Amino acid sequence: MGKEIWAKISDTMVWIYEGYTLKAAHVRLLGRRGKRTVPDHVPPKAQAFLLRDHAWCLKRAAAIGSACLQVVEALFDDKVMDNLRGVQGILSFADKNGEKRLEAACERALAYGSPRYHTIKHILNRALDTQPVAEAVSHLPEIYRSGQSRFARKTPSSPIHKEACP
Repeated sequence: MGKEIWAKISDTMVWIYEGYTLKAAHVRLLGRRGKRTVPDHVPPKAQAFLLRDHAWCLKRAAAIGSACLQVVEALFDDKVMDNLRGVQGILSFADKNGEKRLEAACERALAYGSPRYHTIKHILNRALDTQPVAEAVSHLPEIYRSGQSRFARKTPSSPIHKEACP
């Protein structure tokens, strides 16, 4: 900050100098957008966060409890997205709220069939983790507990559609 630097750029590399001292070397990214961070240039707190990979998350979740581990495994099993950031966020709730509360929140989220970051955050923020899970699920309509889709359209072969047709 506040220092004069200069850069040498080739087709594949970028070198940053302060005076005649090389301060950094980066692989050059091609295209208009993109970013690549050199781990050594990240502040120590952020480095610790970046080290929390899949294996670390699974190990930490297992230490918290079985429900927390089930939530983490469900998020990692999602083939559409890599939910590492969401899992890291869920596990950080243990630091803020305690492991027992996080385990109870994960158990509740699993009972509702919604093992997601926002669900667990909502449960913890509203202290819903203190309510028994069996009581919470018993008042749900059968459609929620059966796993059926609430918004599926009736097909021509369904009994409801046949009754409606003359």
